[in-house]
Amino acid sequence: MGGLQFSPLAVGFGIPVMPQGAFYVFADASKWTDDSYKFAFELLKKAGVGVAPGVDFGQAGKRAVRFSYASSEENCRWFADRANTMAGALAAVDELIPTC
Repeated sequence: MGGLQFSPLAVGFGIPVMPQGAFYVFADASKWTDDSYKFAFELLKKAGVGVAPGVDFGQAGKRAVRFSYASSEENCRWFADRANTMAGALAAVDELIPTC
């Protein structure tokens, strides 16, 4: 992940395994949801941040999302700047998507 701080971790996502050469990170979103599909769409709508629903990679990912950082450093910095908006959006999503 180069010299950049990866902001999903700073916002509160759990990252059980740090990437070792991949261009994405599979992050635990169970703090906010048990429906990664709905969560991904709400995050896009409320924060302008696109993620892949973890459930797309199997049922074990139903409470996870996948972030990609296969982009320019400028785009990664943009994403880092969105972390504050994302944190606020996550609070709003928390109200919309109850966890079990």
